[in-house]
Amino acid sequence: MDSSRKCAPARTPNRTYKLKEVSKHMSSEDMWMIVHNKVYNVSPILSSHPGGSEVLFDCAGVDATLAFEDVSHSHFAWEMMEDLYVGDLAPEDIQRLEKWNYKKKRRLKTPIYERATSKPEKEFVDSTEVIKFMSRTAFLAWFAVISLLGYLYIQFRKL
Repeated sequence: MDSSRKCAPARTPNRTYKLKEVSKHMSSEDMWMIVHNKVYNVSPILSSHPGGSEVLFDCAGVDATLAFEDVSHSHFAWEMMEDLYVGDLAPEDIQRLEKWNYKKKRRLKTPIYERATSKPEKEFVDSTEVIKFMSRTAFLAWFAVISLLGYLYIQFRKL
């Protein structure tokens, strides 16, 4: 997502909300979430959300910025956010969220995480091992064909 494309409300914020206050709004009649440190009441779009209401319930009462950015929202969706805007997140809670997100990102970059997510290096394959394997396979295939022909020859001789 383009970092310059933040949810910009149409009207000037007249109220700030603390995380604790936002977390109280988790019902289908009164559902709030935070996107880019702005508080939105998403109750009006609960039944018409293209991703389904479950997606909104998962983000109810919390910072949904990452989930919102994870999906490519249309220009229409960004405009619709203007009508759902109710205020800004309190400055002290913005700092708290930034610290939490920073710690979360640092926690993910452990050596185990790096090994698990990195692409494996190309291993050098010894050509002599490949030749040995192919020669054994060819011999077994040849032996199987000769055995089958011998078996068929014996069966036809009995007739």
